[in-house]
Amino acid sequence: MSVGLGQVTSITQEAIFGSTSGAGSPLELIARRGDSAGLTDGAAFNFFSQVSLNDSGDVAFGSLLRTGTGAPVSGSNDATIFGPTSGVGSPLGLIVREGDPVPGVAGMEFDFLFTPALNASGDVVFRGGLRTGTGAPVGLDNNRGLFINSAGEQECILRSGDQITVTLPDGSGTEERTVGFVELSPTGLSDQGVVAFRVTFTDLTQGIFTTNSGPVLLGDVNLDGIVNFLDISPFIIRLTSGALLAEADINQDGIINFLDIAPFIQILANQS
Repeated sequence: MSVGLGQVTSITQEAIFGSTSGAGSPLELIARRGDSAGLTDGAAFNFFSQVSLNDSGDVAFGSLLRTGTGAPVSGSNDATIFGPTSGVGSPLGLIVREGDPVPGVAGMEFDFLFTPALNASGDVVFRGGLRTGTGAPVGLDNNRGLFINSAGEQECILRSGDQITVTLPDGSGTEERTVGFVELSPTGLSDQGVVAFRVTFTDLTQGIFTTNSGPVLLGDVNLDGIVNFLDISPFIIRLTSGALLAEADINQDGIINFLDIAPFIQILANQS
């Protein structure tokens, strides 16, 4: 993507500089307004936003595109996020673009993109708006989500319309609340893969939540890093509520129900 600076004009006056060969390497041009974005339709960089840097010298940033040497770029496909494409130290490239299909949500496309956060493992977390693609309609109650790109694989962490189990303020129990809006800080992704985000529920209550984007330990429903009898009660709560938690979805079919009971028991038995 890098070119010589040459003459500066209003079309080429904005750029991102950083280390292009890992931590400690010389400062070089990473991307410049007007340069080719390296995409098949010949789009060029137009504006940049929210640049993130990790200790290995990887960079992630948001960019709006404009028409370059290929097909026209429009308001329906100009928002992008660039970063390390397959983990720490991997080449800089496109992570996601407006109009791309949404992972795990058939027939839906990304509509707008916000706030890339980058960690030491080269993971990129971002917020995205959703729109109808070739599938079911997207409404105001389910058109936003929080996503992660890790080692080249992309998945949805949380989406508006999902439910989260929260503890009541008086400690008397728990209840399910429906996600209305999700916000992510540029520093909301730790080097250990923990994502911190703020949720506004449909009843206008709010909370700060964390989730681990790293490997899932099936059966560790209380999230203490161990599978044992202490996971039985929280597993039953998830089973009766249906609220999705990857560690409780033992058969990994995307639903927590009676089909997870037998494999959960088997996991517990194998721990003894």
